[in-house]
Amino acid sequence: MGVSVRHVRLLIFALLGTGLASSLYLVYINMNQTVCIPDQVCVYEDGLLYASLGSVWFIAGFVVNLIPRNRNIILVWAVSGFVGVLYFWRLMIIENYFCPYCFISHISGISAGALSIWITR
Repeated sequence: MGVSVRHVRLLIFALLGTGLASSLYLVYINMNQTVCIPDQVCVYEDGLLYASLGSVWFIAGFVVNLIPRNRNIILVWAVSGFVGVLYFWRLMIIENYFCPYCFISHISGISAGALSIWITR
């Protein structure tokens, strides 16, 4: 008994929804936070741009996963997400900063991208 493509697609959409919700929350925080509070999500100058890019990437994930027979589009979308996550992890390590909502978005994105590639093989 194997895993059905339908179930994997549902998981992909759940991961995309989780990542989008987390990214949109970060957009909200970046638009409304004026002071960095210790032990809270603290934003930087580029936080709104990064969170917005993440939100757009997750929305694009919904679109590309609805297009039939699109392996190349899925690959470009997924690889762009993987590169983005590596860049942001590097940035968080350099700045000695951990963002739990960013981490949720990153793990959701990596998982959704990998599963999207897997089901188009």
